[in-house]
Amino acid sequence: MNFLTEVENLSSLLKNTSLNDNDLKELIQKCQHFTNSFFPIGHDIFRQLNDISIEPKGSYFPEMYQKLKTESLKASIQSINRFLAKSKDEFERLLIEKPFEEIIKNEESQFLEFKSTLCWDAKNSKVDKKIMGEIIMKSISAFSNSEGGVLLIGIKDDKKILGLASDYKIFKNGDGNRDDFELHLTSLIINNFSKTFAKDNISIEFPTVGSKEICLIRIKKGEIPFTVKISDKSGQTKEKFFIRVNNSSREIDNLLEFARYIKLKFPGWN
Repeated sequence: MNFLTEVENLSSLLKNTSLNDNDLKELIQKCQHFTNSFFPIGHDIFRQLNDISIEPKGSYFPEMYQKLKTESLKASIQSINRFLAKSKDEFERLLIEKPFEEIIKNEESQFLEFKSTLCWDAKNSKVDKKIMGEIIMKSISAFSNSEGGVLLIGIKDDKKILGLASDYKIFKNGDGNRDDFELHLTSLIINNFSKTFAKDNISIEFPTVGSKEICLIRIKKGEIPFTVKISDKSGQTKEKFFIRVNNSSREIDNLLEFARYIKLKFPGWN
């Protein structure tokens, strides 16, 4: 697919969105500008220059035109590729502010992740509030340390809807409900981050798919970096720092890389 087609597709995608946002309008205008004016110097100008050139006609200016056109085309492609990448990120970032019905149409990305449960270890068929909770906190910290995002609990990686029934049963000897789930989740967030983080940076919702409830957590981009305690195979915990890289949460364990990232992402923090 050539780059102009990419721009046209992106423009069409943005036009079809239900968001009425000034940023999206600006993106559309940029798409149209690139599409309509990607090479601003017309051939007629070079033809006129060639007519008055002291060089033999058909040599210098046509050659110059082709050279500049090639260079301009190369520069335009690079600019548009950068614009497309930035536009895609911006479009996905805006997507996390949409309702659940729009979010669930998308695949996992830098801004969206699916998790099956909060407390129930389906792999080993047992309750494991500690390890499963650490997995959720890892994702929340990664979103906060990056650009924010949405975490959906009760959905498998393949987007199969599981719901929260397995987690609800863990509370109150099998009689637990949404309130018990949310109370446990909020306690984990407060204990791993802070009360103000839970209040200002986290929003929790419980949309439904058919008869199954899903937990939707919206995480804002954090103003300060956060680490989380993760258990190793021996049960020992260690503080780790995670960020979002494409559709996964990745640890930064190199001190130099960590220092560079903190300086770049949190310039006012010390």
